[in-house]
Amino acid sequence: MEFLRDKIAWLAAEFQMERGRWLLWAPVLIGCGAWAYFSWPDEPSRWWLPAAPLLALLCFAPPLKAARPGLVVLLLLAMGWNAAQLATMRVMHPMLRHEIGPLRIEGRVVEIEPSVSGVSVRLDDVKIDRLMAGAPRQVRIRLRDQSAEWPPPGSIVAIDALLAPPQEPVAPGAYDFRRHAFFDGIGAQGFARGSLSVVAPPKEDGGFMLWVESVRETIAERVLRVLSGDQAQIAIALLNGAQSGISKPALADMRASGLQHILSISGLHLAIVAAFVYVGLRSLLALIPYVALRWPIKKIAAGLSLVNLIVYTLLTGMLVPAIRSAIMTGIIMIAVLFDRRALSLRTVAIAGIILLLAAPQALLGASFQMSFAAVLVMVAGFEELRRRRRLEIGRERVQGRAIGLWGAAVKIAEHIAAIATTSVLASVATAPVALYNFQQINWYGVIANMLGIPLATFWIMPAGFISYFLMPFGLEAWAIKLMGWGIDALMAIAAAVAAWPGALILTLALPSYAFALVLAGGLWLCLWTRRWRLFGLAPIAAGLALCLFPSAPDIYIAPDFANWAARVEQRKFVAARGGERDFILKQWRQREGGREFVTLKDYIAEPASPAAPSSSVLRCDDLGCVYAARTREAAFVFDAAALEEDCMTAAVIVTPLWHVNCPGSTAMIVDGRWVKRHGATSITLRENAPPEILSARDRWGARPWSPGWRTEERRWMADDK
Repeated sequence: MEFLRDKIAWLAAEFQMERGRWLLWAPVLIGCGAWAYFSWPDEPSRWWLPAAPLLALLCFAPPLKAARPGLVVLLLLAMGWNAAQLATMRVMHPMLRHEIGPLRIEGRVVEIEPSVSGVSVRLDDVKIDRLMAGAPRQVRIRLRDQSAEWPPPGSIVAIDALLAPPQEPVAPGAYDFRRHAFFDGIGAQGFARGSLSVVAPPKEDGGFMLWVESVRETIAERVLRVLSGDQAQIAIALLNGAQSGISKPALADMRASGLQHILSISGLHLAIVAAFVYVGLRSLLALIPYVALRWPIKKIAAGLSLVNLIVYTLLTGMLVPAIRSAIMTGIIMIAVLFDRRALSLRTVAIAGIILLLAAPQALLGASFQMSFAAVLVMVAGFEELRRRRRLEIGRERVQGRAIGLWGAAVKIAEHIAAIATTSVLASVATAPVALYNFQQINWYGVIANMLGIPLATFWIMPAGFISYFLMPFGLEAWAIKLMGWGIDALMAIAAAVAAWPGALILTLALPSYAFALVLAGGLWLCLWTRRWRLFGLAPIAAGLALCLFPSAPDIYIAPDFANWAARVEQRKFVAARGGERDFILKQWRQREGGREFVTLKDYIAEPASPAAPSSSVLRCDDLGCVYAARTREAAFVFDAAALEEDCMTAAVIVTPLWHVNCPGSTAMIVDGRWVKRHGATSITLRENAPPEILSARDRWGARPWSPGWRTEERRWMADDK
């Protein structure tokens, strides 16, 4: 007991010594509160909302002074919960419940997004023929005719289209595209069945954001006048944030080489833009003796750089990484204005608090996770290196002035070392997030970034920024062309690195608890400074060990029984339907680490091999299929005539038939009614145990973005509407 008391006392002393780092845990606790809300099994009552104010009052009550630290923790958790619940209430809107059309749709253009397969138009103030109740307020429609002239934002347009609800998760634990669409304001999506016609031109007082959108479209048009193909689309992505037009091969090369982050507006781009204005303007003002001696040129440059950050963030679509980077870089510029130092983890914490309170739904996206993971590890890593005097950033390290070629070599070596260190830290930080969200990791990202980041920093982005200033005068062509040459070099680097053997490794979908352990250990390691920070290595090791044993289901069932697939070999699945354009099949293949998926028709036609005879794994006839794994059987029933026999032999019945029963049988039933109610389902057959059946909707619960939520008993938000 004395040993235990000593250890507890030591931990308490360490905790007190880290008092200056307590603030860094505020965004972590707020994020945990928001995550708890999104993971709640049902939409909670609005009576939860007073929790944060009440806890705030309790924190200042004198009798509860001893319990104040614990109350502050509960307060931060409640703030995250409230922020997420209020965000849901703020964006509440109807979502389409089933496919309709083709029918006439009329609405106002608020966004135009070109892509490889067509042009997507986002409409609001939507009016849909023959649909009165529950009509979505905003829809996204894909136009296949790319040659047609784009209507300017703010135009009232009409088109015949087929509409469908946003895509549900394709498997338990998969990304919820429907939730993303809900918080994005999209109630339906679809395909045009004709050409788009303009009913009315834009109004002059269409609003600030529509004006910004029109400027973004103008930027894209100016780029397309000079460049073409992926060269043009990457330039557009860097200048206005739209990435949808980049071809799949180019994206695959950028992803495999570890350079895809350059396409997403984030810290690198905001830092370049801020530095371009700050350094350039300060140097220009320093050339004027009267101004340099009498005006605070450093603060003037910082103030204009701050304005420039806001403008660039607006022009690039206000994406999550851009907002986070704008907040952090803006804090640094404000610190310059007040003669303070701001490059620290406190900056990251403040940015996290602001973003989590303003848009807590961003927490569930890979963009937020990768962005903050990379910045957190890089800043923490450089802080540790600075403490150990191995590397310093923000001030000159070399004492005395090196001259000649040796001095130049030292500066080049320092720059290379800084890029390599940054690339290593960012790669280590984002690897678990990439594995969890995308089931992939690249091995040569450090090498590619050592070549690609200087190219983007000193060539591509400065040329693009110059084009901004020249566009009002129509003189931007040469700057855009210069930017295009740099993009060609970047694409060449990406293609070369992606062609190296083992450049991109695909893995099975990782369990959530393994990712949570790695995340918790990483936060503990980065946010503390004393030796007890090393305790974070234990959960990281445990999470990585669990990643070696991911759980993989035997059977996938798509929402509404649109498709199903069964594992017949370790690296091979049989699917009811196939095709390269099948979105659900692509998602399943990604979650299975690139496993092979063949159609049922092709699998039956294959000759049996001694290693994996098809007749012993999946046997089919006109009435259905029998699937055997781990001494258990699952029956896929297509016709009710096969039910009686399969109910007596199978451990689980899988059928699109409605409301199936197996009297006198222990077989578990996954029928059309089950899938309609529970969504995408996975089944794992287990030896000497009942099958494990998981569903997507059971995991996330009945929420406002869930299909059929308005038919649930808890309708308080819907009733208010």
